[in-house]
Amino acid sequence: MSAQAPDGATRVGPWETYEGTGGAQSRTVVWTERADGVIVVDGRQWPDGGIDAAVSMYITDGTPLNAAQARAIAVALLDAADELDGLTAT
Repeated sequence: MSAQAPDGATRVGPWETYEGTGGAQSRTVVWTERADGVIVVDGRQWPDGGIDAAVSMYITDGTPLNAAQARAIAVALLDAADELDGLTAT
């Protein structure tokens, strides 16, 4: 594939074909991780260089959050949303 890694990407996966893409190739991209990896600005890049970016939240173990942890995640979400706005501005 010929597309350069997106500006600011900190991690870029290999080109792969994913289910539900009609056979199109894409790769995973990570820009930033916040709150110990709970909040991640990530997405997919397509061969033409286009990106589909989003804020992902990875809390999987069911552990309850205390107030300080919840506030830290809230701040991380707001910061990630601001970053996402910059990535997807047209």
